[in-house]
Amino acid sequence: MRRAFLLAAASLLVAGPLTAQGSGALEIGGFGRYNWYDKSFNQIDSSKHKNSWGGGARIGYFLTERWSLELDGSANATDLDQSNATSVGLVYWPFHLRAIYNVPVSGTLTWMLGGGANYNRYNVTSEADQFLKKTYEGSDWGIGALTGFRLRLNETWALRVDGTMDYIPSPQNNPDGNNTMWGAQAGLSAFLGGSCGNHLDSIAVEPRSSTVLVGQQVNFTVRGYMCDGSSNNVTAASQSSLVAGNATLTGATFSSNTPGTYQVQFTNPAARKSQTAMATVRVDPRPAPAVTLTRVDLQPDNATIFVGERQNLTVMGHYSDGTSRALTNCQLTPDGGTVSNGAFSANVAGSYTVTAVCEGGQSDRSNITVRSINITVRALFEFNKTNVYIQAERDSLRWLATQLQEHPTLMLTIYGHTDWVGSVSYNDRLGTRRIQAVMDTLKTYGIPESRIATFMKRSFGECQPIASNRTNEGRALNRRVEIFDTPSAKQYEGGASCPNRP
Repeated sequence: MRRAFLLAAASLLVAGPLTAQGSGALEIGGFGRYNWYDKSFNQIDSSKHKNSWGGGARIGYFLTERWSLELDGSANATDLDQSNATSVGLVYWPFHLRAIYNVPVSGTLTWMLGGGANYNRYNVTSEADQFLKKTYEGSDWGIGALTGFRLRLNETWALRVDGTMDYIPSPQNNPDGNNTMWGAQAGLSAFLGGSCGNHLDSIAVEPRSSTVLVGQQVNFTVRGYMCDGSSNNVTAASQSSLVAGNATLTGATFSSNTPGTYQVQFTNPAARKSQTAMATVRVDPRPAPAVTLTRVDLQPDNATIFVGERQNLTVMGHYSDGTSRALTNCQLTPDGGTVSNGAFSANVAGSYTVTAVCEGGQSDRSNITVRSINITVRALFEFNKTNVYIQAERDSLRWLATQLQEHPTLMLTIYGHTDWVGSVSYNDRLGTRRIQAVMDTLKTYGIPESRIATFMKRSFGECQPIASNRTNEGRALNRRVEIFDTPSAKQYEGGASCPNRP
């Protein structure tokens, strides 16, 4: 019995589409049987086992696809002990007429439940004594039940495993009591006639469950299983509907732009047993795209500084998700000058380019103009004078004051010069006064004394002429004040204490 049920359970794993035998079919088969005799033969202490093996045959007729009438009978031998301790044989002949309900479990497996009347015949061999014959030989009636599984191998053949129970209220061996007889049967059946007419029994959807990303599609296939065990594609003849949720269902094609779990129902009214099939779709959100650096911007794009000044540079990174942030891991390379701690400087005036190279090879450039200050103020000085009175010279100093205000770190070097008229010491002092005149003019343009005090100032008097002092024109050129940014300052040898002209 235990093996029979294990075999039936294993058959579930290989079951295919639903099918059932058509009405009018005959089932003819044979089986082996094992019996548990309960109290039937307890009156005799047999030295042999009370239970026994046997065999039989069956014939069944299907009234419908589910209901059938079945008649079976079997012969089952056992032994009885005589009083002289010799054993004699007994044959137990159970016959059953049952109504059976066939429950399709799958396309190849059917669960059977049946019940009906049973007639039992007992025959004792001729060698038995009169007591044994009187006690055991004869017949009785009862009712019984059956449960089992039928595994279809093909359209004709099937394996069958049954368990039976027969209740005998007044058994031949004990009319005043009752017996319960148990049996386990296993055998092979053949089916004749009773075609199912190629009816559609049920449908199934493929895939039954799936997982996709937002926007992706699922294409379903609906398979129809016929009563004869065959199957075909019935997608076009089936209707689809979305159980719930925000999704698109066009025929057998599903898609959704909203994450979630959805159920899709397919219906085919032509199916006689199971007209619906369900599919489950899980829609996951698409993973966020990787954020990449798409562009870099080296700022400022253009700048103008003076020699020795520092220009701070900033690299802004622009990313694929629309965000921007300053980058600190880019390589800044100038084509001249130096870059240190993110700032550019140069000791020589000129035009420079700084290139920033960042992750992924993204790059940008910044153009920097480095200027120097080299102003000579001479037209504002007459002979032995220090006042600034020429407008063009005042405009130069106004421009210089503007640069000082815009460039707080700009440092100046100012030199004062004279012609050689007068003594060397006088001209030394005159050069200093001319430097002061320039500084006073810068003060009027808003440059504070504290800033001016930081400038380098030096009078060379008559000692650094740039033209001949023997002519009026040359002496006019020598009366001058020179203004430089400190890194670019002209280098003179000597000082104001120079020998007098020859």
